[in-house]
Amino acid sequence: AELQKEVVQKGRGGASPKDFYKRNHRWTQGLISGAKSVAIACQALMTAADAVVCKGGRFEEVIVSSREIAASSMQLVMASRVKADPGSAALSNVNAAAKVISGLTGNLVATAENCRDKVTTVELDFSSLSLHQSKRLEMDTMVKVLEAEQLLVRQREKFAELRRHHYQLAADKEDGKQQQP
Repeated sequence: AELQKEVVQKGRGGASPKDFYKRNHRWTQGLISGAKSVAIACQALMTAADAVVCKGGRFEEVIVSSREIAASSMQLVMASRVKADPGSAALSNVNAAAKVISGLTGNLVATAENCRDKVTTVELDFSSLSLHQSKRLEMDTMVKVLEAEQLLVRQREKFAELRRHHYQLAADKEDGKQQQP
């Protein structure tokens, strides 16, 4: 907020803040979009962490929402850099906060991955299997690996399509705002 006020005051040139935001709507939308993304990711992180603690959640949800917080925070930093003076103390504070957020989310991701690995580690004992049983289990495992790889491909395609859809919605929303008087 401090940096935003600084940028608006520097760039106003006698115009009101409302006029400044109107003239610089893309920059404003970048800030708003970044802030909304951070808020949504924080809410998702809290929900995921609560679910993990209550034994019903997945560590992957914690990891994804943590990474989203870091990415959205960086979006705010990038949007701030566009209009801010490079030597601005407020910009330095924003950069420092983003580094702290990046470090904290990195630690959270590492902790979640470590916990996930500890929880899912299973000792496998194949010593009682016959040659036939061993081969059969090997083939069944290979089938599951192939199915998992195919599911991964489909989920990545779905993810890419969702991203395209999200960007298209954002572009359509931006175009609609530009056309309004």
